[in-house]
Amino acid sequence: MKTVLRILCLVSVMTITTSCGGAFVYERPLTYAEIEAKSKKAVDDAIKRSHERYDFMKKQKQQNPSRVLDLHGVKHEDVDIKVENFVLLSTGNLTIITGKSFKMSALVANVLTRHDIKYDVRLDLGKIIVFDVGGL
Repeated sequence: MKTVLRILCLVSVMTITTSCGGAFVYERPLTYAEIEAKSKKAVDDAIKRSHERYDFMKKQKQQNPSRVLDLHGVKHEDVDIKVENFVLLSTGNLTIITGKSFKMSALVANVLTRHDIKYDVRLDLGKIIVFDVGGL
């Protein structure tokens, strides 16, 4: 990761405005310490976002445990039956936590489409929101 940042961030650009209203651009190479600081900040930000997503999903699951299906740890071949049972035996708006797996989201979407159920895929949050299910 340091190598990528070194390639992308080798130059620091500063615009300096002169007293007569003109401006010129000054470029200087970044120091190793500046590159190191940028890479550490990028990693820290990614970890923070990951923790925020996890906390959001955990809080949502605790608030409405009967309206949330968490598919973490579920095998792909078991998704069809779990989602079908959950959706057909529940009512109202539901949340299905798929994680960031595109395949898992696609499997869930296939089940929902087969039963003509409206849904919204939110891959950025790793979940699918199911709208107003009537149940059996």
